[in-house]
Amino acid sequence: MEKVMTAELREQLMGLLPFSSDATLDYMPAPYLMKKGDTEEYAVPEQYRPTFTLRAMTRKELDELKRRNKGKVLDDSELRDVIAKIVVGWTNLWDIGPVPPQEIPYKADPAGGSDKDCFARVPAVIVADIAMMMVRMNGILGTESLGLRS
Repeated sequence: MEKVMTAELREQLMGLLPFSSDATLDYMPAPYLMKKGDTEEYAVPEQYRPTFTLRAMTRKELDELKRRNKGKVLDDSELRDVIAKIVVGWTNLWDIGPVPPQEIPYKADPAGGSDKDCFARVPAVIVADIAMMMVRMNGILGTESLGLRS
């Protein structure tokens, strides 16, 4: 019997089965998918909804995170460092300050993941949402023991 993996099935199995750290997942954070009031219309127009390409953490990275934090909650800077390592790409991320808005190109860190200065531009609410997806991808229990909190 052939195994078929749809996006819906992958979502259902996330955290229940392993997710290899050399595989990736395209992820649109939940805040971009919010609806306007009681309508079916999205609050954020499609042309401004970014997609982040994520990988799961390696066993070594998870063990290091547990050892380093020993149950204390990560501050914003520490959380960004952890999440930047698993963000291996993005598309359609915009800086809406300039007129017209400017797309923020993805820049890789030579050590892996996203360049920290570039990733620093991602809003904290989005970093936190990606962190929760990382927890699901890795099947992590007891997020507070890793220093993660939603």
